[in-house]
Amino acid sequence: LLCCLFPEDYDIPIEYLVRYVVGQRLFAKIDTVAEARNRVHAMVKNLKRSFLLLDSDEGEQIVKMHDVVRDVAISIAENEGFLVRCKEKMEEWPEKDSCERSTAISLASQELKRHPDVLDYPKLELLQLAFNSDTSQTLPPNLFKGMKGLKVLSLLGMSFPSLPQSINVLQNLRTLQFCGCEITDASAIGELRKLEILSFLNSK
Repeated sequence: LLCCLFPEDYDIPIEYLVRYVVGQRLFAKIDTVAEARNRVHAMVKNLKRSFLLLDSDEGEQIVKMHDVVRDVAISIAENEGFLVRCKEKMEEWPEKDSCERSTAISLASQELKRHPDVLDYPKLELLQLAFNSDTSQTLPPNLFKGMKGLKVLSLLGMSFPSLPQSINVLQNLRTLQFCGCEITDASAIGELRKLEILSFLNSK
């Protein structure tokens, strides 16, 4: 189900899944990242044997998901509180009513014109954003104010001058991932006291 958070035909690094699992504490009685990594790799092997995940041409540490399997996974994940929107162009965020009950949200778009000033998602534990754009994204200062339960925040391919001021309310955040991002000022992460995993992979 975590794999369906990514866009169609996406090369999914297994390490992303490890970080999401650790951040959300999805494995009982596993206390270290190394143990979680071993468990995730074992699960990925089983999913490959069942043809629910596929090998990627990009290497052994990356997997892919067939479009049909992904569609089924999304339909199952919706019952678990997942909201997945991966479109080339999105005018704005999904309707508020569709997000308030969400436990995991993934939004991916080449262009998103409007961000909400504040989001009230009390049940949200995982947020993945991928707004690939030639221009810098300005995220509203209060964007995260209503997400105090957030445990995993993953920003992919984004460019922004600084993190929203409201990131300091994310006191339950355990995994923060910037992948392929450009960010001028990341000093606000010093306020995140429970942070366990921080990644700036391929970022400037």
